[in-house]
Amino acid sequence: MTTPTNESSRRGMKGHVTRWINNIQQYNNVQMDLTVHNLVLGAESNLRNMYNKYKRISEGIARDMEQAGATQEQFQAEIDSQIQVEEDVGDALMIVKRKREEFKEIQDAEERRRQKADQDAIRAQDKADQDAIRAQDKADQDAIRAQEKIDKDAARAQERIIRQQEFQDQQNLFRQLIAAIPAAAAPGAPAAPAAVKSTKLPKRQIKPFKMDVLEWTSFWEGYNAAVHESAIPAVQKFGYLKDYLKGEAQLCVENLELTDANYSVAMTLLKAMYGKPDVLIEAHTQKLDTLQPVRDIADTAALMCSQLTIQSHINALETLGVARTSHGCLLGSRILLSIPLKLQAEWAKSATNKVTDIDQVLKFIEEQVEAAERLSRLRATTPKPAQNSQQPAKARQLQHQQLPSSESAANRFHKQNTQAKQEEMAAHHHQGEKRQHHLQESQCCHACSARRCIGLRIAQWS
Repeated sequence: MTTPTNESSRRGMKGHVTRWINNIQQYNNVQMDLTVHNLVLGAESNLRNMYNKYKRISEGIARDMEQAGATQEQFQAEIDSQIQVEEDVGDALMIVKRKREEFKEIQDAEERRRQKADQDAIRAQDKADQDAIRAQDKADQDAIRAQEKIDKDAARAQERIIRQQEFQDQQNLFRQLIAAIPAAAAPGAPAAPAAVKSTKLPKRQIKPFKMDVLEWTSFWEGYNAAVHESAIPAVQKFGYLKDYLKGEAQLCVENLELTDANYSVAMTLLKAMYGKPDVLIEAHTQKLDTLQPVRDIADTAALMCSQLTIQSHINALETLGVARTSHGCLLGSRILLSIPLKLQAEWAKSATNKVTDIDQVLKFIEEQVEAAERLSRLRATTPKPAQNSQQPAKARQLQHQQLPSSESAANRFHKQNTQAKQEEMAAHHHQGEKRQHHLQESQCCHACSARRCIGLRIAQWS
């Protein structure tokens, strides 16, 4: 049998276990919060401690019963008592577990509410920030519009001042001219010395600039000398600039307000679009790539115009830093393709002609143009033969025989002398015609008798 001490200790320990079980059970239907959760956890800890001590004491009692030779009924009663206590403790711990889960759900719900509140606060702050940004943007736009209005008013006021100053200058000029007119001199008074006349140069006209890049340099030089470097205000310069721009160039500055600051912006835009060396080089190269060919070899004006055009583009490229030796054979071939076919054939006759030598190609075209011009001048200065020199000699003899017999001997001698001179001139003309016919058959030039003269070839091809 068990000792009284162990049995009394176990009864006391079972009472503690029962008390903490009851303590936990009283929270079964209580709404969970942080205080209740802490109380339940404390009760669970105490219950586990008491139950562990209860089990150790029960193990000692079981050993005592075994030593004392307890009966089977006593062992069974001991086991049933321990099982009952274990079930009661398990039920209490289940309540604790459920309460923990309830508290966790409450915490999760609270966390979700807190996160939602944080998100709502963030959205509200974002909305407030956006409203503030929109308000600031609106304020900035209003300020910009107000400043633009002030600038426009200032520009209009400046224009009025300029027009008033110009009007005042004109009035002063008229007064000076009127004052310079000499008064009528009194009769007998000595004449006033003549005033020295001054030569007034004509005002230089600036050609409007449209969009041709090749015209930018000439436009800028004229505008720079006449307007840009003058002492007038920048806003007035901008007004002149807009007047001188047409087409695509005008679109670049069309929407810029007439202000001093925008004048610098407009000049920067125009120089970037039309004044860059790369843009000018590309424009000159494109012109050389699109040369219009000359088909008629007798059209010396077209040949000269083509030759001067090519030379001008090459010179312009040299001023931009592109050496003519860098063009290679492509440019030489394109230039030769732009001249008549017969001149191309003449170029190909000489083995020393190199298409890569741009200077040699240009010199060849220049020589052919000069030879064609000399031939044109020679044709223009050649006198035409007299009409009466082509009269046959027999006709002149018949006219002479039909003269009246009453003429004097002196008259007949004079007429015979004149007839002889006319016959001599007719013979000379006939000899010239034979020479011309011979030169044509032998393909020689009438001026220099050379067989390979460009003037002869132009005369034959025309």
